Amino acid sequence: HVPTADIKGARDRVDRMLTRDGCRARQQRMLERMEAEKWDLLLTANYRTIYWLTGVLGPAETPAVCALSRDGKVAVGSAGAETEGID
Repeated sequence: HVPTADIKGARDRVDRMLTRDGCRARQQRMLERMEAEKWDLLLTANYRTIYWLTGVLGPAETPAVCALSRDGKVAVGSAGAETEGID
C-alpha cells in the first residue's frame, strides 16, 4: 500500500527527471502506434513503462497499472491509491 501523499511526493521528484512535454511526446508516439495497430487501449503494469509514458515512478514492488486510451486519456492506479488522471 502506497499512500497517495507518497505517490504525489514521488511524482514531484520525478517531474525533475522527466519533462511533461517529453512524456506527452512519448504518449503521442504510442497513440500513433496504437492507431496503426488498431488498438483501442494500451494497458501496462510495468513500472518502467508507466514511468516512460507518464513520469510517475512508484516503487518497483508496488503493483501499479497505467491505461492509455486511443483518445489520449491516461490514468494511473496503484495499490491502495485512487486512480489518477495524468495531464
